[in-house]
Amino acid sequence: MTNEHEKETGSKYPVKEENREKWYFKPVSILGAILLFGPLGLLPLWFRPKTKLWMKILVSVVVIGLTVIMTIETVNIYQKMLTHFENVSQMYAP
Repeated sequence: MTNEHEKETGSKYPVKEENREKWYFKPVSILGAILLFGPLGLLPLWFRPKTKLWMKILVSVVVIGLTVIMTIETVNIYQKMLTHFENVSQMYAP
């Protein structure tokens, strides 16, 4: 019993395809890396040969912009919490 691969190559063991995309270059992996690691997840995007330059720049600007906005908002929330806790502690101070 021979299958198509054996007929074509003479070997029953499949040959590894060299043109297959690596798992870390797949769009799903890159998106997961960006969601998990923020701007650090942009590294696989920039090393991915199939992605066009304009797409790399666009995604990078969006991710870095969102990171800056979220960092500023985190600092603002922290400052508001500190003010709130100071007010509460003054209410119950003897």
